[in-house]
Amino acid sequence: MRRVLPIQMPSVAGYKRYAHLLAIMENNPAATPWVYNHFLQLHTERAMEQDIHWLSFYMGEYFMFRHTNNPFLYYQEVEVSFMSTMMEMDEFLKLCIDRGQYVYIECDCFYLLHSISFEKVHRRSQVLVIGYDCADGQFIVMDYSTRNHYEAIEISMSQLVTAVKSGCAIDANNRSKMLLIQPEKDAAYPFNFELAYHLLDDYLHGRNTYDRFPVFRKPRENAVFGVQVYDELRRHIELMRARDSRVRPSLLPYHILWEHKKCLSGLVEYLAANKDIEVQSELRNQLSSVVKQALLLRNSLVRSFISDQNEKLIHNIDRRLDQLQEEETAAIEQLLLLLRQSSVIG
Repeated sequence: MRRVLPIQMPSVAGYKRYAHLLAIMENNPAATPWVYNHFLQLHTERAMEQDIHWLSFYMGEYFMFRHTNNPFLYYQEVEVSFMSTMMEMDEFLKLCIDRGQYVYIECDCFYLLHSISFEKVHRRSQVLVIGYDCADGQFIVMDYSTRNHYEAIEISMSQLVTAVKSGCAIDANNRSKMLLIQPEKDAAYPFNFELAYHLLDDYLHGRNTYDRFPVFRKPRENAVFGVQVYDELRRHIELMRARDSRVRPSLLPYHILWEHKKCLSGLVEYLAANKDIEVQSELRNQLSSVVKQALLLRNSLVRSFISDQNEKLIHNIDRRLDQLQEEETAAIEQLLLLLRQSSVIG
């Protein structure tokens, strides 16, 4: 028997904490306005000297928390060690799939054949279990492959069970958890124009969005928001140029930057198609150029990591950052003007 739950390739896949959940909820077209309402602001979540995941979208709270105003997903949280006392892990995972529940589960990548950490280093991460094939003895999971693509991967049942049980050992309190996730099929979300406008305005002025949402967790000290992340990207490039040991060469922040530009472009197309807002071709062209420039910037980093002409390439990256910031600023100014002129924003 083979059973696989439906998946949509997510709009944002730079981090699994976005990709796994969007892959489920974006099966439902009604979730589109929620996505374009919430992926508009960037901030430096961590210090770049401490973590390569330092640039991220700002959403007030972690995406998977129940109080993020997300009506499309229903969560149940279970401790792996507790569940393991009641039934075999492989049988439990198959039962969840049969019940229409996706399983977001922590594991030790040392035991995952498709991971770059396989048999090299013990590293805790997560996969999303979306199906199984009893004939082949495999689970189907969503994860990053060795090609660094977010995709469906088949993995032997015994291998996944070992990785999950070993993931408990990495947790100091042996409290490794899994989320059982079900889509809320009848959910709806009306696009919030005020929220989109203020998030974009915050982005344009580098404003701390936490000031608008003080009920959420306070960001780390010295976090920067919006357009000010370009200064942090320049600092990151300078540290890489100097081969500063405090930072690891990483494409992640530049990939997130590119995904943010795709969300801006997607927002405009959504407004034009669903909200009777006339979008001039000039704004579409501006955002198309911004998306292209962000992708070229990311790809330039790829070449700089593998080329002997590192200095020349990094100089070009500086230039591309300046150009991207200038073009994006002009596009967002036009988008804010469009929202004001539409009488949606008072």
